[in-house]
Amino acid sequence: EEPLMTPNIRLATVASCVLLLSKNPGFGSPETLELAYSRVIDMMPELAWLGHDMTRRLDEMHRLSGFVNEAAGVAISAGALPRAVEYLEAGRALIWSQILSLRNPLDDLAEYHPDLARALKDIHYGLRSSAHTSFVATTNPDSLGREDLGSVDNAESDRHRRLAIEYGRLLNDIRRQPGFEDFMRPKKLAVLLEPNMSPMDPVVFINVAGSRNRCEALIIQPGGRLQAVPLPELSKTRAQTLRSQWVTYLRQ
Repeated sequence: EEPLMTPNIRLATVASCVLLLSKNPGFGSPETLELAYSRVIDMMPELAWLGHDMTRRLDEMHRLSGFVNEAAGVAISAGALPRAVEYLEAGRALIWSQILSLRNPLDDLAEYHPDLARALKDIHYGLRSSAHTSFVATTNPDSLGREDLGSVDNAESDRHRRLAIEYGRLLNDIRRQPGFEDFMRPKKLAVLLEPNMSPMDPVVFINVAGSRNRCEALIIQPGGRLQAVPLPELSKTRAQTLRSQWVTYLRQ
């Protein structure tokens, strides 16, 4: 079912709902607030759409980063630790996942739906080509006027957007097929922590939720056990300072 409003209007609506529930906790519960934040996580692929250029997608993810941290913090407060990990991973890895999805093996799909697999492979190729190359950059500027350069650039951008739209439609078709409902979707924590994929050492997420003035560490222990550890002495400002110091150290 197609949404009735644009992603930005829906984001503004959800942000208003989050603000209302945060300032008036009597209207809901931690679970209600976490559900509202989850809508932002669901919209991230639309806001950082594959049809946008890389700069636009990175800007969108920067704009959404605060929502991701707040969503994870609220999920921790609600006792939904698996969802908190899923939110943090989705926010951290969305664009990288988009890039990897264009290289995803199609063996299972090809076995059951070869026509869909061929169509997706063709679109993958077109998106990979248009996302990482610029026709204008390889054109001799002396041979074109400024308006011509703009036309070439717009044509390339239009082609990329058309491919991205077709890519989305094709994914919807594939996900309507039995057994492929979660095709190329982010993996749930239960899948990531299957015995053959479980980490040998603890994995730690540090979550800094600025507006809540609350920070936590989420620890995934070997075997998949989750633990939340409050970090009362950590703040967003201190985290940014520590990060800056760490980057400086690495460069040295």
